[in-house]
Amino acid sequence: MKRLFKNRKGSAIESAILFMLVISSLITLIASVNVFGMNKANVYNKKLEDSVYLSKMGEEFVKDVKANSAEEGSSVSGDYTVTVTITGNGTEEIYELTARHKENNDGLNVAVRKSSDGEFTLLRWRKII
Repeated sequence: MKRLFKNRKGSAIESAILFMLVISSLITLIASVNVFGMNKANVYNKKLEDSVYLSKMGEEFVKDVKANSAEEGSSVSGDYTVTVTITGNGTEEIYELTARHKENNDGLNVAVRKSSDGEFTLLRWRKII
C-alpha cells in the first residue's frame, strides 16, 4: 500500500476502488442501524397499542360495574382471554377482571368493590407481566 500511494501516477483506479469500498461499508452501516431502529420502533408501537387496548378494556369494565351490567364468566376479546369473577359477602361485592394475552401471558388485573350503599372503590389496577 505504501508503494501504491508513494507515486501518484496511475493510482486513480486503485484509489477509486478503495473509496468505493469505504463508501459502501458506510452505507451498509447506516442501513443496518436504520433497520434495527425501525424494528425497535415497531416493538414499542405494538406495546403501546396493547397498553391502550388494555386500559380501554379496564375502563369499560369499571363502567359496566357502575351500570350493574358486569357479568361473571370468560370470553375472548381480540388476542386476550378475559375472565370476570364476582365475589360477595352480603354487604359488598368484589368484581375482578383478569385479561391475559394468548401468546405472551401479559395482561391486566382490575378489582372494584361495590358496597351495599352503592359506593364504588377501585381496589386494584395492575398490569400483569
